[in-house]
Amino acid sequence: MVFEWSRDFACCQNCGTTRRKHRRRGLCGLCAYASQQIKLAKGWDRSRRETLKGIPRSGTIEIDPNWRRRPRVLLFSDGWDAEQFERFRKAWIAEFRLRLTDLKVREQHRGGRNVDGLTVEYHLRRLVGLIRRKKAGKFYCWATPLTRKFGRKGLVELYRIVDDIIEEIPWKPNWGRIMEETYRLDVSRGSRAKDLRGGQ
Repeated sequence: MVFEWSRDFACCQNCGTTRRKHRRRGLCGLCAYASQQIKLAKGWDRSRRETLKGIPRSGTIEIDPNWRRRPRVLLFSDGWDAEQFERFRKAWIAEFRLRLTDLKVREQHRGGRNVDGLTVEYHLRRLVGLIRRKKAGKFYCWATPLTRKFGRKGLVELYRIVDDIIEEIPWKPNWGRIMEETYRLDVSRGSRAKDLRGGQ
């Protein structure tokens, strides 16, 4: 059977959309990118630098004092021990799995599933947070007024409009969350060592 969305799939196999074009293996472009990042992270091998695809560059340039090799831009992971690297890998994969879940839930909401005033209020805060983070707090306690003004069908339409705008804003991983997980044990160990020294 040949489907309209792609030859083998009627919709994206993660989020269920048909709005975005098929990219690869039954996934739309956004889901395919997140899935690819997870696949790359699982294949990272620190002994083979060519496998470290997807890890952002730190911006620091390493120069061989003997000029035996060309200068290279270091990665964020350079300088980490094996334990830190594995925590980063785990956090990176978790971040993109969260992205896949978010895309799926948003598509379900666009279809009218489980949409209420609180759902739209949260999405509005999310949009404002992407534009001006400090202003997002002004959109609390809007759920009831939105429900009274727009009703069930209106809330779904409003959600779709807000979601369309969010989708036009380039998505970025939450680096604060990733780095917090990467250095989490180091911070706790440092605090423990400080306690043992008498808080010095």
